[in-house]
Amino acid sequence: MEEVAHTTPELLDDLVTAEWGERYGRPVRLCSQPSHPVTRLTQAGVDARDLLTRAHQRQPGFSPGPRLEALRRIMAQQFLVDTRDRLRPRREKDGMPPVGKQIRSPYDLQARFALRGNTPLSVSFG
Repeated sequence: MEEVAHTTPELLDDLVTAEWGERYGRPVRLCSQPSHPVTRLTQAGVDARDLLTRAHQRQPGFSPGPRLEALRRIMAQQFLVDTRDRLRPRREKDGMPPVGKQIRSPYDLQARFALRGNTPLSVSFG
């Protein structure tokens, strides 16, 4: 959102509501209820999809900046659209990208996890 706010703030006019402020204006705390994290993850995916859709619809020939491009790639990696056109988080059975290709940080798109013996390591290339 910061990238859009700097480059094309008008895209956020009707998108950022009081509910967005509630969801993203404070640190997120996951509840002990098992369904809540999935619900929050799904809502974050829907909000991200709305932001990306709005950016592409309002600007013909739109070329996303690096942050929006990262968001687009993360959305493709982490979410699917089901047969009813609803967005949902990917599960293992849906097929995930190989671990070596998964984006692990929106701040460093080249960062990857690696294994050394049985110990996971966070590795950054680039």
